[in-house]
Amino acid sequence: MAATDYTHEELEDGTIVVYPKEEPAPLENRVLNAPHFANLAEFYDETALDELGNFLRERVESDLDSRNQWEREVKRALQLLGMGPESMPDQVDDENADNSEHPLLLQAMIRFQSNALNEMLPPDKVCVAKPRPIPEDTPPEERQAMEEELAAAAKRVEEFISDYLLNRLPTYVPDHDRVLHDTSLAGSGFKKVFVDDSLPDPVQVEMVAVEDLIISYDAASMVSGRVTHRIKMPASELVSLIERGYYIDTIANTSTPDDLVTEQKDKIQGLQQPSLTERSMYTLYEVHTELLLDADNAPGERRSKPYVVTVDAETGRVLAIRRNWKPNDPHRRRIEAFVGYIFYPGHSAVLGMGLGQILSNITEALRTAQRRALEAAYLANHPVGLKKAGLTIRDDARAMRPGEWMDVDAPTENVQDSFALFPFKGPDQGLIALFEKMEANGKELGGLATMNISELVKQNTPVGTVLALLEEDSKFMTAVHRRLYNAHRKELQLIQEAMIAAFGDRDMPFGMGDTLLAGDLELVEVYPAMHPMYASRQRQIMQAEAMLAVAERASSVVDVRTAVLEYYRVIGVDEPERFLLPLPEEAQPADMITEYMRVMRGEPIVAGLAQDHDSHVAGHLAQLQMISTGKMPVEQAQQAIPILQAHVAEHLALQMAIAVAAMIGLDPAMLEEGIPPEVEARVAPMVAQAMQMVAQMQTQPSDADLKLQVEQLKAQTQMQLQQLKAQTELEKERLRMEQVKLKEQSQTRRNDDDNETALEIEQMRQIAKLKGEVPRRQGIPSASVSVSTGAPSNNKDQNPGPK
Repeated sequence: MAATDYTHEELEDGTIVVYPKEEPAPLENRVLNAPHFANLAEFYDETALDELGNFLRERVESDLDSRNQWEREVKRALQLLGMGPESMPDQVDDENADNSEHPLLLQAMIRFQSNALNEMLPPDKVCVAKPRPIPEDTPPEERQAMEEELAAAAKRVEEFISDYLLNRLPTYVPDHDRVLHDTSLAGSGFKKVFVDDSLPDPVQVEMVAVEDLIISYDAASMVSGRVTHRIKMPASELVSLIERGYYIDTIANTSTPDDLVTEQKDKIQGLQQPSLTERSMYTLYEVHTELLLDADNAPGERRSKPYVVTVDAETGRVLAIRRNWKPNDPHRRRIEAFVGYIFYPGHSAVLGMGLGQILSNITEALRTAQRRALEAAYLANHPVGLKKAGLTIRDDARAMRPGEWMDVDAPTENVQDSFALFPFKGPDQGLIALFEKMEANGKELGGLATMNISELVKQNTPVGTVLALLEEDSKFMTAVHRRLYNAHRKELQLIQEAMIAAFGDRDMPFGMGDTLLAGDLELVEVYPAMHPMYASRQRQIMQAEAMLAVAERASSVVDVRTAVLEYYRVIGVDEPERFLLPLPEEAQPADMITEYMRVMRGEPIVAGLAQDHDSHVAGHLAQLQMISTGKMPVEQAQQAIPILQAHVAEHLALQMAIAVAAMIGLDPAMLEEGIPPEVEARVAPMVAQAMQMVAQMQTQPSDADLKLQVEQLKAQTQMQLQQLKAQTELEKERLRMEQVKLKEQSQTRRNDDDNETALEIEQMRQIAKLKGEVPRRQGIPSASVSVSTGAPSNNKDQNPGPK
């Protein structure tokens, strides 16, 4: 529609003259100076728009024709589902023939859709965010702060996107469910991501029905060719979009006025154009394609660029032409809006094959076999035959009911001689066997066959073997799951880019008082929350059980706590840390009563450097004696005894370590960070002695024996400490003598060097006197300066003299 405004003037003879108010600017200037995402259709006349609209409409219809075979396959799959009007049973001649459908295809679709939805959209979050790599040349003092900042930004982005999709877009989960339905049935499912600034939540994600996304069957990808979204819109919604300026009003003007005078008269008299409500529904083609618009090219430039053109499917009228690249993109790359989910790759790079195509033949064969078997069973139970002409059955118009006897008039005494039955056989056993084999093959192909895990467990099959068998059994569905993961990652990337464009430069509050900071979206990469490899929770649980079993067998090299946490996470336990005991390093030293209560609860206890170790050892030995009396449940006693025994050894080891540290002059507080190697070498024998005492406690000796062992250990410890002290004094004396000797040798070397230097200086002076020269003071340093400081003069021009 031309952007020129017209005015009119009525002459004396009644003639009306219509002329433009002002000369319009050239088309190129108006298009190039328009806002980047403006509707460029406003600047073109109707002739140009009609030519473009009809051209695109023809191309879209040719794209529809190119996928006729694919559409027929999808229609056939719908019929085999046995649901809806499109799957009415076939017409049969026999009114008693069976019209049942086999549920193989429907079962496979429901199974796949249920598993995929639970895996792809967990209830708590949709995605995970990972920080982008930090530049390698970042200084170490800045790297830690950047890592903390990026981790906080990743958490905010992860929570914001999950909250936005699950809470602010109420149709996101239902749309995703429908996409999975299309993917499983037709092989392809599509989503559209776009920004609508007129909405409170501008970033929108909607499902596109597989029949409404029109792509040429031979298209290389969804961004390299023509992609058309067929939109079915009520007239009221179309009127609203036109009034908001999103579309131009060309559909209503289906008949062009005769001339400008008539148009102007209609405007003056207030006449309305034809109403849009003449059609209750409108079908629009939103075509994403490449166009060469000369008016949108700079002077000297001639290149095609990506645009989005909206065309009325019935009339070919153009409603909108918008640029489809980012304003700051010099390469004019197309803004991607569509994401394709593929079940299994087919002949087309965009349209895949689903369970409808994969299982259609075998489902149809099973349906036919099932119907024939049921028909045979029906005929076998409802025989037909011949009867002798003279035989009369009284009231033979009525069928006999079970348990009823009827009178007959037979020409012979033997009634059986008056009947001849046709021998209809029941279902053939060979047909039934073939039916069961085809059904098993179909279930395996459709992902319905499952391993009997319980039977393998009963046979004590190793977990690794079970995992290998399970992985081999689920390879097909695992590959499908990976394709879903890649498509979902692409969708999340488009959502992230749309959010950056919509509100990436401002803070966005969300949830219960949380805020997404400006710039957070550009600092992270977004990935799906689903696992990229495991298509079922059965596989994840089996692997977690295998990891836990290995960790328990190899607890010396594997962290059992981490394996337990992972197992709880996989089976869906919330906050699994609350079920685990606190870590040993988290326990704090306490009094003997508190420590005993913790032991009874199975909690860890630790000894502290500042504690009275003699009292703690005596108290804990008394507690061991009390436990050994048998007044405590066996299981609780078995749990408490090893903890107390280890704790007693810890007190003894700390006591010995403190004593040794005091003898060699080491601050005992340093032991909290680990005993130094030189101290550890001396404490090791004493710790070994303490461990031997713990081993002897396993026999649960009497109180007198325990006291005797403690006294013996103390006596041995004192003797070892005395020996260690004497060895330490000898070692100190030897080190002192070596230091004195080294000091004397060093002083002797210094004296020799000083004498040799003084002699050289004196020789130089004598030589200078013989030659009648007087050396400068700056050139020859005095012996006193050389000996006392050894530093050269600060004058750069002087001769440093011989060394």
